Amino acid sequence: MENNTRMNDERCYSNRVRIQPWWTDWRGCCRWSVLNEVLQDTAGEHSRREGFGVNALDGTGRTWVLSRMCVEMKEMPRQHDDVVVTTWVERVCRMFSFRDFRIDASDGRTLGYARSVWAVIDLQTRAPYNLSDLYGQPFLDRVVPPQVIACPIQGVGTMRQGLMDEVMHHTVGYADLDINGHMHSVRYVEHMLDLFPATYHRDHPLQRLEIAYHDEALDGEVLTFLRTPNTPENHTWGVDVCRAGVTLCQARLVFGS
Repeated sequence: MENNTRMNDERCYSNRVRIQPWWTDWRGCCRWSVLNEVLQDTAGEHSRREGFGVNALDGTGRTWVLSRMCVEMKEMPRQHDDVVVTTWVERVCRMFSFRDFRIDASDGRTLGYARSVWAVIDLQTRAPYNLSDLYGQPFLDRVVPPQVIACPIQGVGTMRQGLMDEVMHHTVGYADLDINGHMHSVRYVEHMLDLFPATYHRDHPLQRLEIAYHDEALDGEVLTFLRTPNTPENHTWGVDVCRAGVTLCQARLVFGS
């Protein structure tokens, strides 16, 4: 079905992306970790164009960090597909900026939506800044309220995982690290999806991913991945990533039945 919601509000930003062969899994579908990275790249470019990007914080001892991300897809784009990712800031609440996304196929069909929460933190203390104080009214003027453009999916819910089993240990290495020397947010997604065999992904394609980041992992640290035991009847799994008993990241993965 073609999506007729207009995205010509100048406070939005649209990014046209072609799904490259090396972005796909063995089924020819875009990998979820890559989709996550495309969303983050689109958010970063939008912020840069508006004058509030990471580049504007260079040398200040501050940076933007992703706190939460929720992606819900009706259909994953495939190799060589062109998709349009549109993003906008839905609201600002003191320390946090709430950013939404819509992912459309080239024929206008909406493939999915995403919600995210971002903060600007001090690189030394890790303390967040009040965004209104930091950027003032020009930042608030770029907000697109739900009455103008709505994102119909729910955001990341409360992560009360309950009983969990240890299923994997991973030592953070070179390929995991981002520009700040921390484990990149998309690497958590990749490792989480590796907790499930390819046959499970084939029979139950992932439909929704919720992830919340609490702390950073550094080079050489050993991470423990925990997962809800057995196969839930509704194919919804909880995953926690811990370091020496400290929870760094939590996720909820909803697979198709």
